[in-house]
Amino acid sequence: MSGQPAATAEPLSARADWRTRPIVLCEPSGFLRKLTGDLLRHAGATRITAVDEAEGALWFMRQTRRAILVAGWQDKPETGDAADLVRRLREDAGPAGLAPSLIVSSRRQLTDMERARDSGVDALVLRPVAPNDIIVRLDQLVRRRRPFVRSEHFNGPDRRLRPAGEAAYKRGADIAAGLTTPIEAARAQAFAMIARMRRRQDPLAERVGRSLARCLETADSLGPREAQITALHRATLAKLEALHGAPDEVRAEIVDSLERLTARRRAA
Repeated sequence: MSGQPAATAEPLSARADWRTRPIVLCEPSGFLRKLTGDLLRHAGATRITAVDEAEGALWFMRQTRRAILVAGWQDKPETGDAADLVRRLREDAGPAGLAPSLIVSSRRQLTDMERARDSGVDALVLRPVAPNDIIVRLDQLVRRRRPFVRSEHFNGPDRRLRPAGEAAYKRGADIAAGLTTPIEAARAQAFAMIARMRRRQDPLAERVGRSLARCLETADSLGPREAQITALHRATLAKLEALHGAPDEVRAEIVDSLERLTARRRAA
């Protein structure tokens, strides 16, 4: 992942107990909206605005100072996509883009959990949810928030979870220790990309990983051209993610364009 951690979104001295902060609850199901709202109130929340669709949630998040987003995610495409909602929130250049967020999900597949993480969400709780689950997660994401990252392809809390004291960038530490080279690390990242997209059962995104692996397989070093090609592939993956759920022909044209462009660059 490119980009460096920015300053934590909110200084510790400015944080209040989440129970006193506004909470925007986005849940398409009326039953689950009431159930989650009751759980939040039971856990101590005092200011809850409940909506049933993403546009309303985004509007309230942009209009409400220091709000927290809680988004419900069901295992039904027609009920909306909480990961997409969080990703759209993170694209906001104002304070709302830095807001703490929690997804309450009925989707238990690893691929869905990865999508939630990559959307920029702070925390994920799986249903069925107990009040203590809400309390623990909201306490963690407000009081011990991870550094916030803003980059070309990702906005959100740092995804690199690691024990205290360990090196922040393991690949960089391995390179510095002489255990690998920059080009070998880049190739490993390409193959990890392929495996991740295969788990997500997204063959078009998997093609992006394979394209990057082909571009790097004959390179002797990670020079400016290889760095540009890598950045281009990451940008393409981000665009495919933004078009999650779009018709296959739309997403396929993006991958076709990437492969044509990289073929010209390799031939230059």
